[in-house]
Amino acid sequence: PQGELVLVQVTGRDGDESERRAVGVPDEYLAEIAQPLRAKGVRVQTQTLVKDDVAHAIDEAVTTFGIDMIACGTHGQSALHRLVHGSIAWSALAHSTVPVMIRHFDDAGEATSNQAGNAPRRILTPLDGSATAEKALPLAQELAAEWTASLWLTQVVPDALMIYQAPMVVPGVGGYQPGDLSGLHPDTRNPAQEYLAQLAKEIGGDVHVEVCTGPPVYTLTALVEERSITDIVMTSHGQTALAQFFLGGVAYELVHHLRCPVIVVPVTAVKAT
Repeated sequence: PQGELVLVQVTGRDGDESERRAVGVPDEYLAEIAQPLRAKGVRVQTQTLVKDDVAHAIDEAVTTFGIDMIACGTHGQSALHRLVHGSIAWSALAHSTVPVMIRHFDDAGEATSNQAGNAPRRILTPLDGSATAEKALPLAQELAAEWTASLWLTQVVPDALMIYQAPMVVPGVGGYQPGDLSGLHPDTRNPAQEYLAQLAKEIGGDVHVEVCTGPPVYTLTALVEERSITDIVMTSHGQTALAQFFLGGVAYELVHHLRCPVIVVPVTAVKAT
């Protein structure tokens, strides 16, 4: 609430005259966005940067303006489009030293989420038992306290660890249901539940735990819908869009499956808030 919002626009180098115009003249586009925000009491400054590499300019702005978090929107292009053309949001995340909040907008420029009116916020943090995944917890806890939100800790156990072969489920966002945990071997299910329960005990407050099984992206997507999750806070290895395309990064795919904000804490982040 006492922070500052820095609106940044990046323009390419089309010549000396273009550069002088970009730097020397207040940008009307940013000014129009800033005006209603300032009317609400938000501290806002605007900056137009001249750079050919937009993602690099965003990362430089973090250092220049002392930024604590990057917030940006992304469009839902196909996986092939993202592979060929890349994603500015993900490219900025790849080497970011601060958390990056990404929100997926559809072709109409609209974003939807489970949050409506004054409905309570619910934060989901996916974990896998590693210290890397737990790096998202400090920020998730801070936001939960500030927003008076509930915190949901979840671990998705691979369905390959099922005792028996479950019926095949055609992957898809709509209608997909997480696998039944009764089919998980106790040696797999119990440690996961105990791990989350211990974290919840250490955190305290309104914390819920849930162990699921199935394909991680579709299972988490279904969980977001079932639990009316409004925000996700998670870590990522911060790989490039090309690496994510082949490795199937969960954070990368979640951003393009969901319409709620996804706050990603890259392993390169030097601070969690």
